[in-house]
Amino acid sequence: MSVRFDEFAFRAFVKELFQAKNTGVDGQLHAAVGLAGEAAEILDQMKKLWVYGKLPDRAEVLEEMGDVFHYFTMLMIVMGTDLNEVTENNTTKLNKRYPDGFTKEAAIARADKAPKAFADFDHECIPGN
Repeated sequence: MSVRFDEFAFRAFVKELFQAKNTGVDGQLHAAVGLAGEAAEILDQMKKLWVYGKLPDRAEVLEEMGDVFHYFTMLMIVMGTDLNEVTENNTTKLNKRYPDGFTKEAAIARADKAPKAFADFDHECIPGN
């Protein structure tokens, strides 16, 4: 049986659980580090597929995806945003980056980002220099 997602109810659930280090920089780091850690667990499942040919454990990946969404929601709460704002910003960015659909050239050009000068980089670290 499938349950329709209710963002507001899920946010309330997450906020109730989000008791320690839940405001300011502490809250931001708590959510971001948790998000990265859970995403790394998914990445480890995919690495095992890529390197060893071991199929991912679907139940484990789904569990970790839920944990990623939990920490993502925590980050939205502490940053004072919501899923609508996040997805609108992402859609705007990607429409600017890929006005004619995805291409490798557009991905490299990143039209949504201002060009940055390389003057401040250590040129010995840049391949080909």
